[in-house]
Amino acid sequence: MRKRMKTTAAVLALTLLTAALAGCGDQGGQSSSDSGQSSPESQASNEKSSDESQPSDQGQPAQSGEVHKLTILGPDPGNQFIKYEEREEYEVWHALQDMLAENGLELEIEAVPQDQYTVMIQTRMSSSSLPDIVNVSPIDDASLIAMGKQGTIQELSGLIGQYSNGNIERMYKEKYNTGYPLIQTSEGEIYWLTNLHKGNTYESKEVVQGLGIQIRKDWLDKANLEMPETLEDFTNALHTFREMDVNGNGQQDEIILVDCQTFANGLAQVFGLGNGIVALDTVNGKIVSPWYQDHVKDYFVYVNQLIQDGIIDSATVGSTDLQNQRLADNLVGSWYAYDGATYLDAYVTNGTEGVDYEPVFTLTDAAEGCVPWKEVETSQLVWDRYCITKACTDLEGVVKFLDMIYSEEYSDILTWGIEGKDFEVRDGMKVSLINSMTNEEKGAAKRSSGSPLWGGLLPRIQTSVDYPTKEAWEEQQRTENKSELKIQALEKGVDYKEWCPLMLDNFLAMATDEENETINRVQTGIQTYSDELCIKLAQGTASLDDFDSYLEELKELGLDELIAVQQARYDRFVQSQN
Repeated sequence: MRKRMKTTAAVLALTLLTAALAGCGDQGGQSSSDSGQSSPESQASNEKSSDESQPSDQGQPAQSGEVHKLTILGPDPGNQFIKYEEREEYEVWHALQDMLAENGLELEIEAVPQDQYTVMIQTRMSSSSLPDIVNVSPIDDASLIAMGKQGTIQELSGLIGQYSNGNIERMYKEKYNTGYPLIQTSEGEIYWLTNLHKGNTYESKEVVQGLGIQIRKDWLDKANLEMPETLEDFTNALHTFREMDVNGNGQQDEIILVDCQTFANGLAQVFGLGNGIVALDTVNGKIVSPWYQDHVKDYFVYVNQLIQDGIIDSATVGSTDLQNQRLADNLVGSWYAYDGATYLDAYVTNGTEGVDYEPVFTLTDAAEGCVPWKEVETSQLVWDRYCITKACTDLEGVVKFLDMIYSEEYSDILTWGIEGKDFEVRDGMKVSLINSMTNEEKGAAKRSSGSPLWGGLLPRIQTSVDYPTKEAWEEQQRTENKSELKIQALEKGVDYKEWCPLMLDNFLAMATDEENETINRVQTGIQTYSDELCIKLAQGTASLDDFDSYLEELKELGLDELIAVQQARYDRFVQSQN
């Protein structure tokens, strides 16, 4: 739900000062949950001769005192309030500049608006105008591996072995020990590195970030209703909201937002369904499809009834603009978000006071024998891809840059900001001093960690806090303006067994060439058919009487093949962890 960004890409140089050499310039740098071309000037800055575009066998080791000059291409972070274009006003930005200077690095960064980046990067990677380092997250694994075989991007394991000081391997093998199986091919090749995230723990338990149904607690209070625990409680509350006109506008127009074209909407999980065309059943260690799960028909019957009753406005399905408008107009009694989200109330912008969205966590008794699932963002995350292109000739310099990125010092300013201003250390634990502020307040005060300011342009390495007790963790959550209901929902997620990961790829080993061929052949067709069928069944324009024929069509499109491929990848991942 990001606003459209400006359409001009900017090339920005980092200011670097060393005792031996002074240079000047400026530096470039979630949730949850957005064909452009860069400017002629920025393209010109990246142009290299055909001779320069081919990497040397050994790279070009820097001489003593030499500054390594690197070019980087990525999407503008696009934060509405903590704006990249205002980065020079943030102390954390200058801390990054100092760190680069200490490492003898100078970066020239090309920041492209997010809404243009997906199309632009496809074209750019086939051009002669390549930077040294590029965020290639919109490009699929198979295409990137092909680029590696063709020499468009460079294989990294050899470079890391030759030039690294050990930081990269320490991060991937020790602190984020699920990382390497997700980025290594079956031949042991590495063509990209990633963002890394590790969540907090208390009493050695990982605190996951659950996603699910949020409900207007202030409307429940107005209707004298308790927080719903069963699906029947929830349904009765939704009808009561309309009957009582709890938003007070004189119309029975209170609705909920459910994106019925996908299974990742919270309501499907109440019926024990996975969150994608394939999903991970973590209890049994099996890749499953919600189309084959027991209560998929019950789910569509329920959703269809809500649409018929007007509680789901079908016009909002798949339309972010309409969803935002319904929220702004104070019409939405329930929607889908992170359990701990503190930003939801601000979406209601019509002047209503006392808005209070709170997490339901999950609902029971959706159907006989049904056990609800919970979608979660797991503690360790690996996402986004950053490649070194064939244009890079300073191989020692680029690995030096990556060693800086995968360091504790960089992770601190990216995750926490400036010690003494944005965070402090108490009893050996980092405590944020700004998490109680909204992004708007942070932007006005020019106080932020690095992640919202330059994340995505440079990789994000986000660290955690290990709280000795649950009470210490709870106290920190309260300082971040989380309600008791939000804290309770997060606590439930720690021990909840029936969950499926938000990011399935974090549990799948790198696909083989044969598996990539299967995925590329079948996945798009299955996804398109599944999305369309979900909407038709929800709206009642397709009949559940013909459900078996729909399953046959999905099988013909390759659903069983996709399940088998992802199961094999999951099995290899589990084996790598053992």
